[in-house]
Amino acid sequence: MAILFFFMLLLSFSVAQPIFQPPAGCPTHCGDTEVTYPFGIGKNCSRSEEFDILCNKTIDGSYKAISLPASNGSESVLQSISVSQGQARFEVVVSWLCHINSSFNRGSLSTVDLTESPFWLSNTENRFMVLGSETSAYVRLTSKSIWDTIFNPPRSRPIWYETGCTSVSLSEQGLVNGSCSGMGCCQTAIPFGMRGYDITFDFRFHSSNTSSFSPCGYAMLIEKNFKFSTTYLTKTDSFNKDANTFSAKDAKKFSVVFDWVAGNETCKIAKQNRTHYACVSTNSQCVDRATGQGYICNCAPGYHGNPYLLNGCQGPLRHGGLRG
Repeated sequence: MAILFFFMLLLSFSVAQPIFQPPAGCPTHCGDTEVTYPFGIGKNCSRSEEFDILCNKTIDGSYKAISLPASNGSESVLQSISVSQGQARFEVVVSWLCHINSSFNRGSLSTVDLTESPFWLSNTENRFMVLGSETSAYVRLTSKSIWDTIFNPPRSRPIWYETGCTSVSLSEQGLVNGSCSGMGCCQTAIPFGMRGYDITFDFRFHSSNTSSFSPCGYAMLIEKNFKFSTTYLTKTDSFNKDANTFSAKDAKKFSVVFDWVAGNETCKIAKQNRTHYACVSTNSQCVDRATGQGYICNCAPGYHGNPYLLNGCQGPLRHGGLRG
């Protein structure tokens, strides 16, 4: 009887303490894009719906990994996931303004809202950049939902942070490849913890003086390793304005980086709830975000793999990188 009671106790404990794990057969790739848990493709293949990925077939027959967060109601295309850093890269969204036949032709201005998601904009990996020969643009960022500013009364509205820069070059000869110091390209840093933004242009600054060689200006949140090319200004087909993204040739090179967390708690608190604790692999460890916005999981030093999977951290590694 005592043995039976002990067995039932263990069984009840195991039922009360489920561990989030993807079922067998979940896809690990969408086209050329690797989709790593806690992200997932298909039913119950991700840790939670915020990490769900849709694998859509495009008109040309290729596949794109579509995920939240989205901008302007459009799909966000995933490029890569870093489990160890808690980051994900998505195709950049571009705002643009063109001078055509003595009038302005404006495309969709970028708006992103990451509220109610485990994502926020990485302030260390992204910059706000403006491209143009006579272009001035601004980005408003907030840690709250953009919709709060519309539906909530003024006293409860969140505080916005606004920054911008002005790019000027009155001749094509003044444009320099790789330079982003104000001549055809300018950039500025963004603060930590931003979950939403929208971009606007200063229409008063945009004139026809440079339209003969550079009719369009652009503004975007973009990964800081972006390399400016003069062709972005002198060849307007460098951007696919219908999709508000870089052309297919460039889309794989440039991206915006989102930080993410496995849970909103600190490691100390997360470990007290084994039902939802994400670091399930033996030889895994919990890592508090230095900024205090939750935690991610890493394999312990000397081990490698995926700490979010049972037995996902493999090793230890010996000298030369061979497993023992």
